[in-house]
Amino acid sequence: MFRIRSVAFILALLALAWGLCSCVSVEQPQTDVNNETTVGNTAETYDYDYASLSLVDEYQRTLQMCTDLKKQDYAKYKGKTVRMKGEYMTSDPYHFLVIFLDDTRCCFNDFELLYGGSYPAVGTSVEITGRIDSYTAPDGTWPCIVVDTMKTL
Repeated sequence: MFRIRSVAFILALLALAWGLCSCVSVEQPQTDVNNETTVGNTAETYDYDYASLSLVDEYQRTLQMCTDLKKQDYAKYKGKTVRMKGEYMTSDPYHFLVIFLDDTRCCFNDFELLYGGSYPAVGTSVEITGRIDSYTAPDGTWPCIVVDTMKTL
């Protein structure tokens, strides 16, 4: 019985160590006085550049942004430029989304996209650039990203 408990304890410690290692970000984002985030050197600058962040960091930052926007806090983000990587999805013929998965792929955040170009196949990894806006529908005002470019990865 003692051996079974010891083995179980060691396996639990290994699982915990593995989980902690998967949450480490290699490059930390830099935040300036305007609370604008960039990582590394990019040729173009964006108010929110999440494309080079780890899955964990991008998920956390888009979660905060989605939470603020769902609370109708549009003034903080409206008109700001973004660059993000995610997975293209659609819920029906009228709603086009980019989703941001966490590193375990069990949870996600999403943004609706307004884009004049052709959309890729569902499930395609994409990098988008654009600006944050909102639109009004009969059931309320909703955040979206007006897409300038969409690149498949």
